Amino acid sequence: ARGGKARQALAHTASAVRAKENCYIVPVPDLLGCMADGRTPNEAFENVKNVISEWIETARAASRKIPETSFGIENF
Repeated sequence: ARGGKARQALAHTASAVRAKENCYIVPVPDLLGCMADGRTPNEAFENVKNVISEWIETARAASRKIPETSFGIENF
């Protein structure tokens, strides 16, 4: 279920930060080194869904622990 993965991924996110004109960054503090960008806040959030999913898949493939979300999926 793609919707479930996206919802799980977003449980790790923070808010979009404007880096410069037409550039927003969404850092993911729970996942070391994980962030995405976009020309708008919405584009940055769409991009971060994919980046988080890829980060988690890579961690699983390497048998690394996936951190608990600090925000919590129950808030969605």
